[in-house]
Amino acid sequence: TSTSGAPATSSFNTGATGIIFGCVETESAGDITHTLEADYRLIFEEERGSSNFTGSIGYRIIPSTLTGEVMNWTAPTTIGWACVAVTYKQ
Repeated sequence: TSTSGAPATSSFNTGATGIIFGCVETESAGDITHTLEADYRLIFEEERGSSNFTGSIGYRIIPSTLTGEVMNWTAPTTIGWACVAVTYKQ
């Protein structure tokens, strides 16, 4: 969990071709927008913080090994957030 900068996973490596899944949770009591970086596809996003937990889930199909990959979201940098990414080999 952090409030330092925009939400991003730690740097990670993928072992081979496969898929990356990741999600972010933001601590907001109001409406908020999360924008997933262009290399990833959005699965689901909840923006209504007044009635639900806010967050975003996305994925990326990877054609080869990636080194130093980071999954990023554009979101307010003044609220708490937590994010995680997992990789699955083909």
